[in-house]
Amino acid sequence: MKAKYILGIFIVLLIATTACAYAAEQTIGDKYKFTVPDGYNVYEANSENVTLTNDSKHVITIVTTNFLNSEDVLVKSLEKAGSKVQDHHTFKYGGKDIREIDYKDDGYNLNMYSWDMGSNEYIIIIVVCPSDETAAKWEASPAKTIFDTMTRK
Repeated sequence: MKAKYILGIFIVLLIATTACAYAAEQTIGDKYKFTVPDGYNVYEANSENVTLTNDSKHVITIVTTNFLNSEDVLVKSLEKAGSKVQDHHTFKYGGKDIREIDYKDDGYNLNMYSWDMGSNEYIIIIVVCPSDETAAKWEASPAKTIFDTMTRK
């Protein structure tokens, strides 16, 4: 009887763990999957982008594109569109060059991170509203969680 009880608990825990792991994973494009950061939910997803939200003030969009951009091209495009670029730089992390651009647009603070993965580029845009709140930098950012967990399907 005790063995059946322990086996029952084990099966319930296994099912719960599997369900949690499944719900936390998201696929983008045809090749990659990543873990959804804690506190975020998938709002919308298709083969080219995924949008995550955790409340009405924080939205993350992950985009895959085969149009590879340099940091300068991204900054010039944002400025041409009317955004105010606050800071931009490239740093090395996990063997990749990560382009980070912080900018403001229509009352929102945004952080953009992008990197190349073979023939595709992945761009993460974190939107924080209202503009008096700033998005977390890389080490504390949900973008780092996405990058760290991104693996080939």
